[in-house]
Amino acid sequence: MSGGTVDISVADTTVTLSDGAGNRFEIEAVGWDETDHSLDVPFSMTERQSGRASKLRFHSSSITLDAVREDGVSVDRDHIETNERRQLPDRRNLIWITGLIGVWIRFDGPAVIDQRGPDGCEITFPHPTVVTIAGQSTVNAPSHSVTVPRTPAGVAEAISVFAAPFTATDPQRTSLLRRGHPPRIEYGDSVSIPDAVAASVSDTGIVLEVPPTLEALFPAATLATYLGARVETVERETPILKIPARDRHWTFSPGERFSDEAAAMLRRVFFLDVAVRWQERSDTDWVETDAFAMLDIEPETCLEAPMATRVDRYLSADFERVSPLFPRWHAWVYAEPTYEHAAVLPHLVSTFTQVLPVTGNGTPTVGEHRASSHPGSDTPEDPHVGWLGRTQPAGVRGYELTPAALRHRQRYLDEGEAIDVALVVGPDADIDRFRAARDAYRGNPPPIRCTVYRKPSRRDLRAIIEDGADWCHVIGNCEEGLPTADGPLQVEVLDESGIQAALLEGRVETSVARELLEAGSQAVATADVRATSDTSTTGMTASDTSTTGMTTSDTPLTPSDAHADEAIDTFLRGVIGGFTIDLARRFATRPPQRHGDVGKSTTSATASGQRPPVESSSSALSLEVYGDGLTELWSFDQIQVFPLEITPAGSEQFRVRIPTWYTDAGLGFGGLILEAWHIGGNPFDVTLEWYELKELLETRWYLPVVDGALYRPDEIGPFYPFV
Repeated sequence: MSGGTVDISVADTTVTLSDGAGNRFEIEAVGWDETDHSLDVPFSMTERQSGRASKLRFHSSSITLDAVREDGVSVDRDHIETNERRQLPDRRNLIWITGLIGVWIRFDGPAVIDQRGPDGCEITFPHPTVVTIAGQSTVNAPSHSVTVPRTPAGVAEAISVFAAPFTATDPQRTSLLRRGHPPRIEYGDSVSIPDAVAASVSDTGIVLEVPPTLEALFPAATLATYLGARVETVERETPILKIPARDRHWTFSPGERFSDEAAAMLRRVFFLDVAVRWQERSDTDWVETDAFAMLDIEPETCLEAPMATRVDRYLSADFERVSPLFPRWHAWVYAEPTYEHAAVLPHLVSTFTQVLPVTGNGTPTVGEHRASSHPGSDTPEDPHVGWLGRTQPAGVRGYELTPAALRHRQRYLDEGEAIDVALVVGPDADIDRFRAARDAYRGNPPPIRCTVYRKPSRRDLRAIIEDGADWCHVIGNCEEGLPTADGPLQVEVLDESGIQAALLEGRVETSVARELLEAGSQAVATADVRATSDTSTTGMTASDTSTTGMTTSDTPLTPSDAHADEAIDTFLRGVIGGFTIDLARRFATRPPQRHGDVGKSTTSATASGQRPPVESSSSALSLEVYGDGLTELWSFDQIQVFPLEITPAGSEQFRVRIPTWYTDAGLGFGGLILEAWHIGGNPFDVTLEWYELKELLETRWYLPVVDGALYRPDEIGPFYPFV
């Protein structure tokens, strides 16, 4: 999601914004007449196009309107609803369109905006008006590679230029639009930094000295990148952060405590910069900006202060007084300190993931001190946690990450108009599980193109995997490969996997999931259900043959386990609805919920055809995620989807809790009918009237959770008769 440049071209009256991943956004500008007069746009973007137009037309469902003060600060932010027609006042106006390419449209004077949903949006001016169009890509991909020796000093050289794509050193640096993907790391005999990278590195005057070990360099990577610090390896046990020009230094503890202290320092500096940015560049009410009233820090003096000056001020303040105002860090990865893992540090740092080293023979351990500051307990309210390496660290629950999966992020940067799903049904598949999956893909609001492949041959399944899809759901025996009519398909025979993410459901060996990641996939989930009964069920009937490629089955099928079914169905709803794969897993595997008297919710869920939540579980299901747990199949105009936990709170009122874990740092959450704004990671707890809840659900930015059960936003059964 980090910022990248776009190209803007004009052909006749069509203005096209495009990025390096092939994403495009088109604006039809009626009466377009190019002009050199350019209006101010956010972030001083250099790629912009100005001209006079009488009308603009484009397609987007996520449109925000701002007024712009003389000092450039955006105020009076408001969301334009679908099917809304609004007269815009005579003022400095800014339209912000979110998507894979973010678009800003600046103009002065009155206009009428008509948001027609599927029919597009029109902005009509009373007379030809100067508009400036600017854009920024949200694609997160590296543009360059650096070559360094396979030594700690070499890795330190690479980390020292990770911040080269960052386009600001002031607090705007916290914005995703000012941060690019760090350069890739390649190994060679000597250091080779491309001129374009070297020229882009800002000298912040900060130096981070660490011992010459990968164990010290891993936790230093994200901190050094944000600070723009020069990283140097020194034969000393204790790392030191220095600001020579100010004659200041801070000494860290040696060993694994450095990991925790580096993470704590980054959290302090980064979030205080975020608060400064929002305090001084926004007129909205941010809860976290209350911190400045408790600290001896004047945010207005920090806005233009150099990085080194701000770091000195922040580290001198009593941050513990305000620390509870700020969220925990959003993503953590425990990594075995190897050079293979060092090579993918740029991909981890690109999402500001904290990297914590684990060492030891046999099962790596996070250590006594590390365990006490563990980032989460693997519930939906906790940060994303993964590990790099085949052996799961003791005391850590999350997803198993691989270097290949991180590299494959760049293969799946574009977001199509629909989710392409391949539903593969093996010869020994569970009939009930097939029906449940088929119904899930048919009934979801996001556009889904689901093709069912019943007992494909090895040749056909190989073509399916190599041709690719956004999501491949395989039901059947995956112990020796992928199930086909003529025996298992070995993944190693594939030229490549074009499947972004997959679910292997049945009897599953983890080696098959790992092989798919090596072949090209980004994430693979496994739902390993071992049979708990020898009773067999009947095969498919003629009513099951309506989907492409389906025929009746003459193979007895292993019966479903109700608790396993519930978990897998919840996982599918989360993934298809826009959760990260890791968040969907956590919802599906969280402890059973206690259900009290919550009015009509459970009864309505049953009446509307949805199963009520399972109270407890003795299922043999093992639901795991391999690869990039931050993978998302779907978002609504690049708005990340969150759970909306709803509890009736009286007559036509609902208590709403929203955990807001983004996959990157620096994002805020709020607006619409919510009372304030928060830094992402801090949950919202509000009481809403029925019509306010309805407004939230209509955005499709949430998946409702009622009595522990997950629903689609269009399923109003749990809230009947209010919504």
